[in-house]
Amino acid sequence: MYADEITYEEAVAGLKELLKTPDLKTGELASIHGFIGDTAFNNQDFFLAKRSYKESNDYSQSLTKEIGYAICIYHASMKNIKEDYRIDLQDIDYKMLRESEKLLEEIYLDRTDDTVDTIAKISFPYLFNIYSLEGKFDETMDIVNECYNYIDFNNENLVRLVVQAQVINKEYDSEIFAYLGKYDKIKYESFYYERCEDFKKAYQLVLQAIEGKYSDDKLLQLSLLNCLQGLDRFDDYLYYFKRFMQKETDEVLWLNYIEYLDKIRETETVISELKKIKHIANNPVVINKLLHLLVEYNLSEELDEYFTKVDSGEYPVIEDSMSQVIYQKLMHSLKNDDYDTFYEQYGIKFG
Repeated sequence: MYADEITYEEAVAGLKELLKTPDLKTGELASIHGFIGDTAFNNQDFFLAKRSYKESNDYSQSLTKEIGYAICIYHASMKNIKEDYRIDLQDIDYKMLRESEKLLEEIYLDRTDDTVDTIAKISFPYLFNIYSLEGKFDETMDIVNECYNYIDFNNENLVRLVVQAQVINKEYDSEIFAYLGKYDKIKYESFYYERCEDFKKAYQLVLQAIEGKYSDDKLLQLSLLNCLQGLDRFDDYLYYFKRFMQKETDEVLWLNYIEYLDKIRETETVISELKKIKHIANNPVVINKLLHLLVEYNLSEELDEYFTKVDSGEYPVIEDSMSQVIYQKLMHSLKNDDYDTFYEQYGIKFG
């Protein structure tokens, strides 16, 4: 460390010491609190940053600090962000996420000709990501259509979110697609054709990628299996499914196989596969779909085990899906005359 370098803690302490300076003006107090917020934000101390941005705004309102405050709440809602910036859905505090969403939406609605560029550059990547997590792709498209000229298409993550929303809505904008890298272009173009049920075009794109440098990519493997489902080519589907699973057991691909079997009414095989996949299920999306399949096939013992694993935490459940789990648990307990479990859900115990 060079002599003139200071640690994060020293920087914050120094700025806090400045706040003790006598007769500071309102603007100076706002600036110092803002500097503390920026320093904390850059060091991923989002709780201090959030508090400091609020204190700065209490002295003097600033658009960037207002946006920064909302973004801090966004980051605080993420309990665990991986090194590649992916987020596990069960590690999200959805109440805080919606608070961030509300603030960012209010900032956007209050935009002016002078502020819209700043709002687009700073807040859109976060607001669009919230919309993506919540499946609100129409909301993303509304803003894109209103502010197209302000979108920062040099921001790769933002472009992916815009393209994702377009594809979900079966839109293909070649100008925006041109900003994507090679992998993302293959992924979203094939997904677009899937959404339009042009499975032949999607299959040709994905097959070339799978047989090339992207043979181990899970998303493209799933896309290929979806295409083969759409083309009703079960033998080819089975070939690729077994090939992918030989390298690594993947519960998402496995569930896709079970859902395909369910669609073609291979009842005995579905039940057999459900009894196997339950032992490795860990993905909250898989766990949510597993519940519906267990209910559909009326697998009472497996449902008992499922709810036990949810209660113990062995099965992670997305916060937004918990109400479905509780409802199915209630219905299951009534069906089995288990009134103790039924009433316990309402906090009522007898005996």
